[in-house]
Amino acid sequence: EFYVPLRQSKGSPVRTETGAAARSSLGRAMEGAGVVVVTAFEIKDKLTEVMAALTEMCSKTRDQATEPGNLVFDLLRDSAEPNGFVIYEAYKTEADFAAHKATPYGAGFQAFVDSGAVTIKSCVPAESLSVPGGWAFQGRSDPAVWKKTAYTLLVTVDIKEDRVDDFFKAMQADAIGSRDRTLEPAGLRFDVVRTRDSPNRFMFYEVYEDEAATAVHKGTPHYQTWVDFKTTGAVENQAVSRLMSVAV
Repeated sequence: EFYVPLRQSKGSPVRTETGAAARSSLGRAMEGAGVVVVTAFEIKDKLTEVMAALTEMCSKTRDQATEPGNLVFDLLRDSAEPNGFVIYEAYKTEADFAAHKATPYGAGFQAFVDSGAVTIKSCVPAESLSVPGGWAFQGRSDPAVWKKTAYTLLVTVDIKEDRVDDFFKAMQADAIGSRDRTLEPAGLRFDVVRTRDSPNRFMFYEVYEDEAATAVHKGTPHYQTWVDFKTTGAVENQAVSRLMSVAV
């Protein structure tokens, strides 16, 4: 199936932060994501029909009247492959995700997968609730962001097991600083999520108005905390995908 079953990683307890722990240093409560799914796929045939189905799925999934449990649903185009796409989606709970899969538009896209018109390249389940402090996930997506054709980075890192706590400290500073519009006016989103299959693997979902905004990000003190952490040798692997948000 298009969506793989979700399972909790060993050693990665999923919990919900409450109270003060669920507030960032910017003073705004963060809404955690119990389910995040990152799916890469290629459209092999019926491009017009598939894009129409994706447009409908984006619109209806983001509609809070239709799917109140959805937090983010972004459609992205792979800058290296014209017909390559990525969906980044997040939900409050697994029940909310299950409700999404049961919708007619979810089943409609699955039909293209079953017919071979769409080939799934990877499907990575993740979550943010096991990251302590309530800062990792930015919260529900801002509808104004959907109207922007933005530059997006999807960064995957493997962290040495005995350095995960230090990683959290570095990334808390980076994530919170990246969301501060006085520091990064062209930054739109910064999430840090943990993969379910590998508890020491994390993904950064970074969205900017344009590529130039990434240079601003890399010149900030909060980004330097990540650079300093990397220089300690705590990052075993890192991979970066460059994507463009599809305005739908």
